[in-house]
Formats: sequence, C-alpha cells, structure tokens
Amino acid sequence: VFTGFEGTAELEWPESNTRLTMRCSDALGHVVIYTPKDPDGSPNAFVCVEPVSMVNDGFNLMQRGHTDTGTVTLQPGETLRTRTALIFSTIN
Repeated sequence: VFTGFEGTAELEWPESNTRLTMRCSDALGHVVIYTPKDPDGSPNAFVCVEPVSMVNDGFNLMQRGHTDTGTVTLQPGETLRTRTALIFSTIN
C-alpha cells in the first residue's frame, strides 16, 4: 500500500501501444499495487492497481492514534461515495 496517492496513475503497454489512465476521487488517497509471480518464481503477466481509501489495518492503527490512515468513520445512514475512471488510449 502506497500512501500519498494523488488520484492519477498511468500504465503503459508499449507492445500493444496502449495506455491506461486511472483517475480517482480525492477520498482514495492510497493505492495497492500487486504483481504476482508464477509458481516457479518468474514474473507473471498480470498487475493489480487498486485505489483505496485507507491503509491496511487502518481501523486498528487509527485506534492506536495514527492520524494518516485514511480511515473514515461514518455515522448510521451516512455514505462515502468515490469514483474511479479508467481511460484507455493509444500511446503517441
């Protein structure tokens, strides 16, 4: 989990001339990036980029006094809405 995510990420696949631009709501101030490996330890062709509102274990960290977890406490009936846009384009 990376903190300080500013809501925009770009991924490029030069072999297919493809770019993905991801734009997210301000409430998604952290991002998880996961790159799995194959069973033999070699790199896998997949990647996961997931914008999130808080760090792992954010609720427990918040209770211990950490203020930078991104954890939001909602009262009954309240909602937190976020948006993520995935924009595909060609690389110029």
